[in-house]
Amino acid sequence: MAWAGALTTGAHQGQASGGAGRGGRAPVWLRGGSTTARRWTIALAALAAASAIAGLIAFFHARDTQSALAYVAWFLLATGRDDSWKPMILAVEQLRAHPEVPVYSKLFFAEHLKFQYPISSLLLPDLLQRATGASWNAVTAMLNAVGWLAVWATGIASWRLLAGSLRVAGGGAGEGAERWLLFGAALALTLLFYPLTRSYVLGQIETPMTLLAAIALLAWRDGHKGAAGVCLGLCCAAEPQWGLVLLWGALRREWSFVGAGAAVVAVLALIAGAMYGFAHYVDYAGVLNFLSRHGESFAPNQSVNGLLHRLFGEGNNLQWVADAFPPFDPIVYAATVASSAAMLGAALIYRWRERAGAVDLALMLLSLTIASPIAWEHHYGVLLPIFALAAPLAIAARSLGRWTVPALVAAFALASERIDLTDRLAHTWANPLQSYLFFAGLIVLALLYRLSAYAAL
Repeated sequence: MAWAGALTTGAHQGQASGGAGRGGRAPVWLRGGSTTARRWTIALAALAAASAIAGLIAFFHARDTQSALAYVAWFLLATGRDDSWKPMILAVEQLRAHPEVPVYSKLFFAEHLKFQYPISSLLLPDLLQRATGASWNAVTAMLNAVGWLAVWATGIASWRLLAGSLRVAGGGAGEGAERWLLFGAALALTLLFYPLTRSYVLGQIETPMTLLAAIALLAWRDGHKGAAGVCLGLCCAAEPQWGLVLLWGALRREWSFVGAGAAVVAVLALIAGAMYGFAHYVDYAGVLNFLSRHGESFAPNQSVNGLLHRLFGEGNNLQWVADAFPPFDPIVYAATVASSAAMLGAALIYRWRERAGAVDLALMLLSLTIASPIAWEHHYGVLLPIFALAAPLAIAARSLGRWTVPALVAAFALASERIDLTDRLAHTWANPLQSYLFFAGLIVLALLYRLSAYAAL
């Protein structure tokens, strides 16, 4: 495949220049190392069993019913809620009744409803309701059905990313029963991946967004960069900060990617503006400014902003407050801005003159997630396809030396489970340990930087 050839070429170039790998040595896969699909199947099955056991232990010892295993059960029972859909529906109703009233001034600032999406996000529920004539409860059920299918589809996409990376790493992707056992292990880990099942159960638009991110990684890996742009352009309709990925592509002169993504963003923005009024975009700028200055202190906010608010004892740590935010703190704000600028700036310019591979795109997507002032647990669902893409390559290349496998296992364990024990530290100086998912993201980010240095993967 083209991307495998690019990997080999890039690795040889790195060896010749003395810059790739450690001390100029070629990566392991060019030195005869191999990893069999059978070993990976056994390893993933063991990891799934360990995750299930850990979830079972947490289920019986959790302070509440919010264990990772409980979310698996709720997912299988298709009990999605309306965390994203309810504020969107209220915004649509407000716009239909009073299109002349600035919707964010009314709902977000006056009524303290945490409607934080751009108006382009309203096209999904609004057009679905107009097309079907269904009640809003029925529309919510349809949107949750999309989310339920998106979880399974994310698992399939992650399996494909894993199989492709195994082939590059020299172990093949398995055949016959071995291939399907690998598929089963990948799906089991998908169901046990807490950020993803939590996203569905909450009723989050982030669930289909995670699928779109996984498809974008697949499309980029296979050379369909325009398709990757379409997927990520759709994501921008709900989270405009993801538009930075188009700047990332422009710096690398990936014009089919940038053109496709920008076209999707422009079309959706124009349709939403024509339907609801372009003045709402100006109104939305005030929401973005407010969120960047305040953030969230609730423990599931796994960002620098959330960590510091909790460390300083500001806002509610363990209880979700639907109509309030933590107070503005200049130190928290400055640290949030500085860390976000550093993280995003590094991702934008790293290897920007070289051919970008799927690992580079994953690095940018993960940076966008971690750098946000509000990075909820369900935003980290994107880690699942990133693990699938990067883990076989990182182990084959020994990206972090002898610490590669321990780092991967630790990061996956922290990312895939809900660790209720850390909540007992909420009101102590050790409450940064509540940010274990944030630290898992940083481990993976470091691994992606090291892995990207080998070649265009």
